[in-house]
Amino acid sequence: MLNEAKNWIAGRLKEGVEQFDRDASIHDRTFYTTKLVLEHPEASKLMITAAMAGTDLDRRHPLHKLVTKMLKELKDSGKVRADMDLEILTYILFGSIASTIMLGQQNKGGDIDDLSERFTNEWNWILFEGIFNSPGKRKVSPLGAPRKRRTSPKN
Repeated sequence: MLNEAKNWIAGRLKEGVEQFDRDASIHDRTFYTTKLVLEHPEASKLMITAAMAGTDLDRRHPLHKLVTKMLKELKDSGKVRADMDLEILTYILFGSIASTIMLGQQNKGGDIDDLSERFTNEWNWILFEGIFNSPGKRKVSPLGAPRKRRTSPKN
């Protein structure tokens, strides 16, 4: 039964990534996956626990293959750094699932849509702009700037 729950969430994440056409925004893809994890934290924990134990989400897993394929296509499009390390970025993205689970635990009973939007906005700022201030003009990614974000969370 636990295995079925783990496979169910991995399947929903895979389907969610696949359901978007190539023109879908990074924001919409991130929001969907964030909300899915927040709505199903126990199944998500099972998947991440198995991945950390080395028994799932390896290179043979359909979700791993799909994420790696999409990142390679993005890299080949010239819209991201040519030296992007696909293997490392794939695991960083999977690690964000664990971050989402922890965030949900700390905000139980909160508005899932609002929390998903906040997580999505911050994650997209990290992807597009980084976290450090840099001197000179800020560069905008060829994929488009992230949506405007709130300066503080709602209380």
